[in-house]
Amino acid sequence: MSAALAAIGVVVALLACGFGAFLAYAYPALREPLGVAVGIAGVLGMLTALIVSIWRQ
Repeated sequence: MSAALAAIGVVVALLACGFGAFLAYAYPALREPLGVAVGIAGVLGMLTALIVSIWRQ
């Protein structure tokens, strides 16, 4: 179950990164907002991982 969830997460992450890269290439004005969005998503992801890790212990 955990491996399947991890595989789905990897596919979703790759699709999201690919779409973001396409948008940045097609619309150069979106580069900065996309960078900010990726930064915020990264911080939220790390915070979520930390909370889940602490909660499981």
